[in-house]
Formats: sequence, C-alpha cells, structure tokens
Amino acid sequence: MIGYDFRLHTERATLEGCEYVEIQRGPFAEDYWRPGSVYVRADVFALFDGPLRGRCGYEDIHSTIDLDRDQGAECVAVWRGAARELKAGHTMTAVRMLGLGHVPLLDGELRLQAAAVVALLRGLADFVELQLSARERIAIIGL
Repeated sequence: MIGYDFRLHTERATLEGCEYVEIQRGPFAEDYWRPGSVYVRADVFALFDGPLRGRCGYEDIHSTIDLDRDQGAECVAVWRGAARELKAGHTMTAVRMLGLGHVPLLDGELRLQAAAVVALLRGLADFVELQLSARERIAIIGL
C-alpha cells in the first residue's frame, strides 16, 4: 500500500503539516486558511487535478487559481464519473478518466481504499458544485 490520505478536511484543526491544497469560497482574496474552506493533501490532489491541468492557468498543486463555473462543472463531471466507476469496481476506467495511467501501482491503492477515494471525489464535487451555484468563482490554492 502506498499510503495516501484520501480525506477531505473541512476543519483546519484536522490538518497535519502544511502540504495541502485549499479550496475556498469565492475568488482568491490574498487570504489563506479561510473559514469554510476544504483541504486535501497536496499529493492526493495531484492525483485528481487532471481536469484542471492545461486549463485555466493551473500548472500543478503549487498554483493559485480562480475557477469559474464552466471549469468547475468540468471538474465536477470528471470527479463524479470517476467515483461512479470506482464504486462499480471499474478501477482502471476511473484511473483513465483521471489521467493517472502514468502512476505505477496507483490502481491497487485506489482499489484498496475505494470507499475513501469515492467519498473524497464526491466531497470535492459537492463542494465545488455548491460553491459555484452561489458564486461566480472559487479559489484553489496550493499551500
């Protein structure tokens, strides 16, 4: 087992260290660790950031970007689709959807921790979808 921490953190108190990606409500306002944000370990977010790569100025987990509704909808669709495939036991389909074919042994890790991965992908999709339904933009910040 590789040992990824597939949790969506909703409280800053649950974080260990500072290697996280913060997803904030509203556009980035030069403010970090905002109440109401969610956090994902940076190494884990790097596995699920495929819908962002090559779009909207996002390069990697150290990027700081504002995500608009269209970009958010694309992420939500990929994350929800991958969660459905994992839940159905189609791990390799989910790996391809997320663009992870280049990461060795990841399919085994996703299979072993499928319930946690599904919960994380759904949690990310729910947060992004909810925030963008009430706002024009959200921020994704590499910490």
